[in-house]
Amino acid sequence: MAPNGRAQDDPARDGAVRDGAARNGAARNHAARNGAAHFLARAIATFGFVGLIPFGPGTWASAVTLALWIVLRMQPVAYWTALAAVCTVGTWAAHRAESIYGHDDNRVVIDEVAGSLIAVAFLPQSVPIALVAFLLFRFFDIVKPPPIYQIQSLPGGFGVMVDDVAAGIAANVVVRVIMLAAPALQR
Repeated sequence: MAPNGRAQDDPARDGAVRDGAARNGAARNHAARNGAAHFLARAIATFGFVGLIPFGPGTWASAVTLALWIVLRMQPVAYWTALAAVCTVGTWAAHRAESIYGHDDNRVVIDEVAGSLIAVAFLPQSVPIALVAFLLFRFFDIVKPPPIYQIQSLPGGFGVMVDDVAAGIAANVVVRVIMLAAPALQR
């Protein structure tokens, strides 16, 4: 006991209190960062909240992506940068969004953005071709013929994204076959 009758300072206790305060501050900082990361993941996964449209969110996201393609089609570096960012950041966001919405929930539409951008990749830059690619992508994404259906069962954000990437590839290939059969479409 100290001469004033109070308990003597305990350096171990003081350190524990200081560490506890630091941990609580770190927990608050983590919660703030986690809240920001949570919001960012939702914003990306829903493509700027387009996925929250109550009817046909995947079709709306694909349509908005088609409008984005119209802007990006003359700027190949911007297009490929956007596609790479959508695929990589979208996988992270879709993975995070699983804890919010569940696996491959229809509100998570960043996968439709990736698939739509792939559906028009390396095609002639014409609006009629893009519209055909859009319709075919939506068909493959909704119907999910094998192996697209099986691919969607892969876990996490990768599983959410990869089935739409496959649907985009399928749409792109079919558009190429149509272009061979109907060259007038390319005008």
